[in-house]
Amino acid sequence: MPNLRRPLLSFGLALFAWLLGLAFFWAFPALPFQDLIAHAGFLAERTRYAHSPLEQSVLVYSPRLGPYSLFHALGAGVGALLGPLPAMRAIASLVWTAYPAASVWAGYRLFGRRSAADAFAGMLLALGFMTMLGLLGFQLAAALLLVVDVEWLRLLREPTPKAWRVGRFALLPLLLFFAHGFAFALFLGLAAVAWTRTPVPARRAWLGLLPGAGVALIAAARAWLDPIPGAAASAGLLPIRVQSTLDKLSLLLTPTLLTRFGVDALVAVALWLLAGTLVWRALRSSPRGPRRTLAWQALAGFGFFLALPHGIGPLGFVDSRVLPTVLALALLCREREGGRDGTADTDTEPDAPHLTHALAAATFVLLGCGLVASFRFQREAVGARRIADAIPEGARLLHLPLDPDSRAFVAHPFLHYDKLALIERPVIVSDVWFHAATALYPRASHPSLALPSDVPYSVLGEARWDDYRWQDWDRVLIRTQLDAPEPAGIPAALVRIDHVGGFWLYRVEKPY
Repeated sequence: MPNLRRPLLSFGLALFAWLLGLAFFWAFPALPFQDLIAHAGFLAERTRYAHSPLEQSVLVYSPRLGPYSLFHALGAGVGALLGPLPAMRAIASLVWTAYPAASVWAGYRLFGRRSAADAFAGMLLALGFMTMLGLLGFQLAAALLLVVDVEWLRLLREPTPKAWRVGRFALLPLLLFFAHGFAFALFLGLAAVAWTRTPVPARRAWLGLLPGAGVALIAAARAWLDPIPGAAASAGLLPIRVQSTLDKLSLLLTPTLLTRFGVDALVAVALWLLAGTLVWRALRSSPRGPRRTLAWQALAGFGFFLALPHGIGPLGFVDSRVLPTVLALALLCREREGGRDGTADTDTEPDAPHLTHALAAATFVLLGCGLVASFRFQREAVGARRIADAIPEGARLLHLPLDPDSRAFVAHPFLHYDKLALIERPVIVSDVWFHAATALYPRASHPSLALPSDVPYSVLGEARWDDYRWQDWDRVLIRTQLDAPEPAGIPAALVRIDHVGGFWLYRVEKPY
């Protein structure tokens, strides 16, 4: 019984951290997660589309089975029970739960360990810049990716797996594809690395990848060759966006980057030092086995990060999406295998106490930073609900986020606060993601198609007033810093309706 005291206390502390993390998503009315409010707005739009002539007149709703299908299904199911915005809070809570659960599961399946260090490692990876960007669909897929990869490693090491075991495994990559296409592609790369690093891969194991790969090819071909009926033609080839070397290296801080306080960036530095040490030790001292394979996958994942561009078409933050998985694999390979034969160590708490304590301390530091910043953010978001309520049903709303940043949080928390009105009522907004992430596509009549290409989904910095066709809009929402003066050069066609905090709402006078 005394041997169980320390692991029970460690898991109790992990449970407390998990409960504290839920407050990050539920305790505050104003949310700082950039895309989360947009997801809620588009969920509301999809839900009422069949009964909304206004939105039918400018949008085509065309859901197709493929990437994002799992996220859309979760949103629709939970949204029907809770409503759009609480549904996104619930899915964010699911992501917060899935990361530590997947990490603990991976440690148990590969090494037979039951360690609170895995839970804390998972919670660390569930926080960071991707959380602030609100990339809920990908984060959920990244947690699932860890589970699929672990099951792949186990399958590879079976001498001759039975057909039913290969078939059962095949469902996991297929589910991963329906969760997120990029996460599925990342898994295929990691799976190839594991295959090459396994001395004698299991016969027929590769058959477990075929259903997912086949469905992915069919979905890609359909998206390329079968246009959306009624939607305006797409722009063609997807643009590739790259960053400078310095910008690329600065992204190494993003796995734990929540706030502008700087402390969470130091956590990222410490985490990379730990990850590098664990990978180096695994490659030097481990016999051929899961630990060594995980280390090679972590190195390959880091290579993917260096090679990938920063953006591909509508998919942004491409390269940094790999980093939490790299860290997860590196932290997972820390465990010493039971002996030269590679058998697992089945101790209940095999980690040294100082490792669990260090990961726990880092988790509570991040949670503390996030909660303190959330209190400050409530003042920055003052007036958001009042402004949203002042936007009438049927409005055509041009959103100009001149400064959508927060002084507490990273990313651009106010970039999609125009979607608060979209959650409540049919409104035509200027920034819609016209691709599979929303399953919404523009008709030729959508006014956003006449905007300059850098206006939708952009931090503008300044407004080029002569570039906008005011006749296409009847409301204009501008976001500035809380204490900033009214933007200079407001055209005479714009009549201010309301101003509170950093939100400025105008009516477009007609005729011009």
